[in-house]
Amino acid sequence: MKKQVTESIKGIRYGVLIGTAVVLAVLIITCVTHAQSVQVLVGGAISELKNPVEQIRNKPTISVDAKYNIVDKSGWKFGPAFNFQKTYNVELFEGLYPDEVYRNPNAYFGGVELAKKAGPFRFGGGFFLGARKLHESFNYQLIRKYRAFFEVPAGHFVFRPFYAEAEASGGFRQNRANRFGASVGIEFY
Repeated sequence: MKKQVTESIKGIRYGVLIGTAVVLAVLIITCVTHAQSVQVLVGGAISELKNPVEQIRNKPTISVDAKYNIVDKSGWKFGPAFNFQKTYNVELFEGLYPDEVYRNPNAYFGGVELAKKAGPFRFGGGFFLGARKLHESFNYQLIRKYRAFFEVPAGHFVFRPFYAEAEASGGFRQNRANRFGASVGIEFY
């Protein structure tokens, strides 16, 4: 009996996973077919800007962005965006164990970005919701992220020399993190 219940729970999980994948695939195909342009950016970030002594303790982060610009009129660009981030050497249970426990958690975000062209630059911002699992035995955390950036488009290449992000999970002021970084990528029209 217990084995049947376990198998039915596995079946439900796979069904939800497959259903979610199908919905995401349809959404992505819809966005791509209606997109005015598509951006893909890869870059890096640091978690905080501190003094040089503490700078060594910062957590390096790899960031990959994909954006489908559905609206591209009068210098305004707007569309859904996806962001993947991998943060290295995150210390868990700080001060609880003599030997620190470090992990490299992944975070997945979906949201929207809005940008306005001003001369040779684009200034913009975005709002994202995401999930991160810090440890195998923890539940996923729901994360809100706000981003401000400016970028320099050059033909099909895009250089984002600076962006700033503020993340929050939990309550309004709990578990806040700030990131600053740069990225480079390509844009398809």
